[in-house]
Amino acid sequence: MPRGIRFTMNRPLLTHLSWGAVALATFAAGLGYSRFQESGNPSAGARLKVMTDGTAMAANSSPLGAGNGKDATATVAVGAAKRPLTEAQIEALAKDAFNDPNPLTRNLSFAKLLESMTPENVSAVMQTLRDNRAEGDQWRLFHYAWGAMDGAGALAHAESLEGRDKSRFLNNIIPGWASKNPDAAMAWLEKQPDGE
Repeated sequence: MPRGIRFTMNRPLLTHLSWGAVALATFAAGLGYSRFQESGNPSAGARLKVMTDGTAMAANSSPLGAGNGKDATATVAVGAAKRPLTEAQIEALAKDAFNDPNPLTRNLSFAKLLESMTPENVSAVMQTLRDNRAEGDQWRLFHYAWGAMDGAGALAHAESLEGRDKSRFLNNIIPGWASKNPDAAMAWLEKQPDGE
């Protein structure tokens, strides 16, 4: 380099490059750790499978910590039958689902509430939604989950409704029912009079 010419780097550019290098190093370390965990810990893969296929999720296993550590959900073994929640457990989940200041906790608690629904407790869950003034999207998700969980029971409830309430209810439960039992849902639809 000729004398008198000095290489100077813009200070903000140097700062940004430094932080970029830190971010890349952190990402690489996390990726390496993740691969190490998957290869060295077979139970980690099993936990991930349980969480992604939805067959079971132990209480307090939420990656975002919904429920604030409370045992609000019934612990379910993989492959075991789901046990209905008690009214106290439903109320605890509903408290987080409708009142927690963290929107992630609210959404996760609401999802757990719907996931825990059974034919035995669907009425209690529905009453909880009424008591907490559930909004339109929450009602649609509840109806979809009910149709997926118990299409026949949801159809029986539809018979107690009239007019637009019945139409809206059916429009929400049928996709859920079809997601679990498409043949039964199609057979029922084909039996309906034209225009209904």
